[in-house]
Amino acid sequence: MPEGVGRVLADRYELRELLGRGGMGEVWAAWDGVVRRHVAVKLLQHASGMADGEHTSSVRPANCSSSAAPSASYRRT
Repeated sequence: MPEGVGRVLADRYELRELLGRGGMGEVWAAWDGVVRRHVAVKLLQHASGMADGEHTSSVRPANCSSSAAPSASYRRT
């Protein structure tokens, strides 16, 4: 099991599966326990050369499927 599986971020997002890793960080499939749906969470790597107090971290999930996104109607004018 990859390191991080089961970790809970922001008292909300439970990491389930590592989907990818690149130069900027990692993308995880996760479970949002508040709204009770699957989401994707991107974890950004700590920028090198920065002291611990010089950065902020945030958790910003992306919807894994369009069915989780709110529907909107648009009118052409």
